Amino acid sequence: MWRRSLEEALGTYVSHHYPKGLCSVFVKDTAMRKILVACIQASMPKPSPFWSSLWKSEWTFTLSPSTSTQVTGTIDVQAHYFEGGNIHLAACKEVTMSLPVASRTQAIRAFVKLVEDSEGQLHAGLMEEYQRMNDTYLKAFRRQLPITHSMIDWEKIMTGRIVTVPALH
Repeated sequence: MWRRSLEEALGTYVSHHYPKGLCSVFVKDTAMRKILVACIQASMPKPSPFWSSLWKSEWTFTLSPSTSTQVTGTIDVQAHYFEGGNIHLAACKEVTMSLPVASRTQAIRAFVKLVEDSEGQLHAGLMEEYQRMNDTYLKAFRRQLPITHSMIDWEKIMTGRIVTVPALH
């Protein structure tokens, strides 16, 4: 019952935040306790605008008779931009928090809120960092490269037959 209720609530969250996201919840039943593992995955391959991305998160908590439980989560993000060059972003965030367990409904709401807040904080941080990089490093990098609008002949470079550039008059 816990697994199905958690998967439905998490599915609602995923459908609102990830257009092509998936989620699953698994139960590991030991002799002493039940452990719930929730997994979220969303990918966006976009070859025409030259980028792709993958968002994965895994969340684990133990059902116990106490009034709270420890939730651990790992969020992994990968993005790749490949127009005229390659920029690869990889980020990972570990989360450990206590979750109140007064009732199943309350615990599931609190869990989904915890996931939403943690993933939202990481997303906001990545967007701030991307903007900072775009304003400083990437603009400086782009300005230092010459714009020739021609392909580099790597075979000539590798064999030492580099074409010389005529001097300006």
